[in-house]
Amino acid sequence: MPYIIALLGLMAGSYFWIIHGGATADAMRRLTGQVQARIAAARRFALRRRAGIPFVNSLDKADV
Repeated sequence: MPYIIALLGLMAGSYFWIIHGGATADAMRRLTGQVQARIAAARRFALRRRAGIPFVNSLDKADV
């Protein structure tokens, strides 16, 4: 009986882990898509990264 309970616990744990991993991968795909959209928008507005200057500080000097 303890082996059956342990097996059921192992199966439930692995099912939870697989489902949770799939949801995490989906969230990462959506986050990656949002980041790529922001980068594309910045390139459309000709915002360039300059060496030694944080990207946020260079926003007010862009040629829009």
